[in-house]
Amino acid sequence: YTARTVDGVDLAMWRYRPDPQSPLREGAQPVILMPGMACNFNFFNVHTPEGAAYATQLPRDPAPWAAGDAYLREDPMRYYSLAYYLWSRGYDVWLVNYRGQGRGEFRSGGASGYAIDELGIYDMPAIIARVREITGRKPVWAGHSMGGVMSYMYLEGARFENMADP
Repeated sequence: YTARTVDGVDLAMWRYRPDPQSPLREGAQPVILMPGMACNFNFFNVHTPEGAAYATQLPRDPAPWAAGDAYLREDPMRYYSLAYYLWSRGYDVWLVNYRGQGRGEFRSGGASGYAIDELGIYDMPAIIARVREITGRKPVWAGHSMGGVMSYMYLEGARFENMADP
């Protein structure tokens, strides 16, 4: 998915599921997970990268929610993933990279040299509007560090003085 900001930047979005055959959580409460400044959305998406092999094992006494989970048996790294945990609890999880963040197909547009204010003033409304457009529901926002600060900017109604009213 992509969200386009009012200043024309395309933001990379990913609707979480552990693998392409896993179901999306249609009709569930959408949750947007936003990373801090020096991260990208993989901060919340802990898993073994394709083609890699780690010796990670589930804890001897895993949390009750993880008991018998086939996706965790397949990749124990998911046990440490907030995105996976929320998905496994029935939420519709969305991961997004701010402008200039991410890698490969999940790199958001926008060059370096932007002001942090642009993330809260331009990126936040575009992200929320796109998730609402797709799901028909108001999302819950969870952010780490700068990801939380951006929610404050959005909720305060921050704007640049020369912005035209939408």
